[in-house]
Amino acid sequence: MNPASTVLVVDDSESARNAMCFLLSTEGYRVTGAVDGQDAVEQLCRGLHPSLILLDLAMPRMDGFAFRDWQMKDERFAGIPVVAYSGAVDVAMAERVLGAPALQKPVDLARLLEFVATYATPE
Repeated sequence: MNPASTVLVVDDSESARNAMCFLLSTEGYRVTGAVDGQDAVEQLCRGLHPSLILLDLAMPRMDGFAFRDWQMKDERFAGIPVVAYSGAVDVAMAERVLGAPALQKPVDLARLLEFVATYATPE
């Protein structure tokens, strides 16, 4: 697997996660999904090193804020770019807190694809 083309989609909504994964795969990206922040942590610790993480902010078990806090404290993963999104959280506040771009749900797909193309390369 070419890590430069892998995008990790972290979203507790199965339908949203599957739709985003489908969209990105049709654009030629390798995509992996995680059901929440804890699942993403476990995948990263098992060796996944994506070129970009698309991160829902409102999730059970480990939300996007807790995941980003963990990520930034671990030098192995701190450099992986994140684009956050949420329908429940003010995205301007999220950008300030996370130090990462954030999109409002429903996500503008053209804008999302622009972010993805900045950090990942299709196969």
